[in-house]
Amino acid sequence: MKKNYVVKHTGTMDYIFKTIFQNKRILSSYLKILGLDVKEKDIIYENVESKEDIKVKAVRFDIRIHSENLLADLESQRERISGKDEKGNSVDGDTYQRHRMIHYLCMLHSRAYEQGEKYFEERKSKVIFFADYETKGKEAIQRTKLVNTTTGEFYEEIEVIEIALKKVKKDATLKSRMLRVLTEEDLTDYIKEEGIIGEVAKMIFEINQEEHEKNVKRYEEDMRRLERDISYLKYYDGYYDGKDEGKKAGIILGKKQGLSRGKKEEKLATAKRLKELGVSDEIISIGTGLSVEKIKSL
Repeated sequence: MKKNYVVKHTGTMDYIFKTIFQNKRILSSYLKILGLDVKEKDIIYENVESKEDIKVKAVRFDIRIHSENLLADLESQRERISGKDEKGNSVDGDTYQRHRMIHYLCMLHSRAYEQGEKYFEERKSKVIFFADYETKGKEAIQRTKLVNTTTGEFYEEIEVIEIALKKVKKDATLKSRMLRVLTEEDLTDYIKEEGIIGEVAKMIFEINQEEHEKNVKRYEEDMRRLERDISYLKYYDGYYDGKDEGKKAGIILGKKQGLSRGKKEEKLATAKRLKELGVSDEIISIGTGLSVEKIKSL
């Protein structure tokens, strides 16, 4: 039977994205298709949070690296945020993202020069956003740079590169397939390929498999815990006389609470106790008959 490599979480999920680009060979290859020729051996990762002082909004970079005269930050952005400013004015997603990009770039470039250093060296700072949502404009890759409006000269030292993954064409070019694999749910075709694309596809699939196995184990543990809790409830139903075992049962499950009872109040009390024990909302719903929404509200 043909195996389909369909995943629930794509390469833009935060923990998958970070795992992928912690691989220097993969990172170097992606930087190269964006016009940044950074050798694998020169890449140094920096896991830092930039903050000037307590009043300045901090920035936690997803993947921050430096190599010779280059500072780079790679960010995975999965949602288009909009809302209202302090005056109550509506701010659309494109405006919000523009503000965010400028802030990230400024915070990144503020670390380009060390204290006391002169500005003889050209220090480049690049913030790269992998956007897994619809963006403004027709182009899949948009670059924002400083420009002298009088002379028309572009300053290449600092730049924001925003990649609208959903706009990347499904063609056979290396660049498009390297970008598309990050946002595809069906990796069946990609995983057959050799080189970077196949490696990234396998990595995404394997991380999904590992997460699935963890979820199965958590479910099984929840079921065992529920069975144990039900046995406690049945055994200690209505029993509380101050004895050690009675106190233990009272502390864990509460007085006179049982899944076999039909009263709504007692089911709610039981659900609360089970939540305190760490049982998942879904398992509590199965055991008590209450809706997951009701249990989440407790």
